[in-house]
Amino acid sequence: MADQLSNLWKQAEKIAPSDIKTSFAPIDQPINSLGENTFCNRLPRTGEWSGETGNSDWYPDRVDIPTKANEEGQTWGDILDKHGIDGIPFKDGEPDFSEVSKGTVEIDDFSTRRFGAGGNFDQADQKLAEQRGCTVEEVQQWRADNDYTWHEKQDCKTMEKVPREIHHNVPHTGGISVLKSKQSETK
Repeated sequence: MADQLSNLWKQAEKIAPSDIKTSFAPIDQPINSLGENTFCNRLPRTGEWSGETGNSDWYPDRVDIPTKANEEGQTWGDILDKHGIDGIPFKDGEPDFSEVSKGTVEIDDFSTRRFGAGGNFDQADQKLAEQRGCTVEEVQQWRADNDYTWHEKQDCKTMEKVPREIHHNVPHTGGISVLKSKQSETK
């Protein structure tokens, strides 16, 4: 294993910066308009796509062990099986977590602030509590007990309650990135 890693590092050292192609499109430009061989750092780079990268189903390598929010060291196969899915659909570069979502709400004042009073998560907890007829504390406790987080969608209003072990290990651009990009364009 050490020899394999050493060989990989030696190969990587031979790559000249001019050999690396990077390009970026405006945030509202669909992923499929970026063209062939475009490096997108916010899409999964391992696993397989059922079709066009960023515009089809992504199937993680089932034997890989995701590193984030995975204290038990489960493989992708274990995680997918636990949630009853085979992969994650993507459309225009955005993951569709609806198959694993345990609640979807629209918040009124989406911002680049995720946590704290009035932050996106706080607003989503309040909306879901209203929707379910329970308290905000009960929503927060359920999320903590079941290891779920809020996914901020790119429309900058929709929030989906999804498993952390999936959300945190699927590279994607979410609503906060979209909003920050829009805000920087107006400066």
